[in-house]
Amino acid sequence: MAANTKHHSFASNFHSDIIRVIVGRETDPNQRKYNLHVDKLTSASEYFAGLIRFNGQEVATKTIRLKDDFDEFLHAFDAFVEFIYTKNYEDTYTTATLAANVVVLSQRLMAAELTEVAILKLGNALSIKQSQDDIVAVIRTIYSGTHRPYADLTPVDVTVVVQLPLRAAPQPTNPAPVQQQQSNMFGAPQNYGHPQNMFGSARPGSYYPETQCLVCGARFQPESSSPSSTECLSCQKVKYAEETGFHKRCYRNCKARKIVATCVAYFLAEYRQSPVFRELLREIGDFTEDLIMASINVPDSAMVVVS
Repeated sequence: MAANTKHHSFASNFHSDIIRVIVGRETDPNQRKYNLHVDKLTSASEYFAGLIRFNGQEVATKTIRLKDDFDEFLHAFDAFVEFIYTKNYEDTYTTATLAANVVVLSQRLMAAELTEVAILKLGNALSIKQSQDDIVAVIRTIYSGTHRPYADLTPVDVTVVVQLPLRAAPQPTNPAPVQQQQSNMFGAPQNYGHPQNMFGSARPGSYYPETQCLVCGARFQPESSSPSSTECLSCQKVKYAEETGFHKRCYRNCKARKIVATCVAYFLAEYRQSPVFRELLREIGDFTEDLIMASINVPDSAMVVVS
């Protein structure tokens, strides 16, 4: 019975109406023409879902035309079509540059699931040093086709990355007995206690009853008997970010740009030897800023001649 259900589910994918999608200019010999199932198209892309819901000329003629703005994404659209049917795509065609184009195309088509897959493939490809032409093409594609989120960061936004200070763990009011270990080399008994993160893990053997956060009302397990134990970890992080202004020192970025900058930083000692790459640094300010904010560890350059 289960097998029959599975086969029926697979077959039902092809019960949908067909619509033709034409990508590229009429004069382009590489123009793509696809006959695609509407259900597959709309479930993968909010852009196409909106076109179909609008019920305009595209629905009447059963043809969608994507012209000039898509000329550079013909191979990427092949990947999109493969993805809507298989949830993956073949990436043997110049992997890094294809992945960059798929990232940009998927964002235009509002295909969130494909975006995540393409970003993962982009990171994997860029973990290997690229040629000068390829790395420049990837940077140009990502930084011209994506953007940073515009809204200002709030304390809540940065709590995921906030590094909270350490302090010694307060002694619990009713601590469970801590097991004494064998004596150390000087004869003193060893007690493997641990320092406690200000808002983090309690020392082994310390237990406190569950309580309610006075800020958000959530139930949580306190990890100390200090006054801060009246607030859950998330609320304490928000408070800490507000007090220190941590969120004002940060900036938003999209995942694709961050991955490109991080991977380029890793190979910066090699990439910076290219005059074309250095010209790119002067041209694309956002990329240069992202690169500076990435973790860079490169040797001194012997290329700089001071006169």
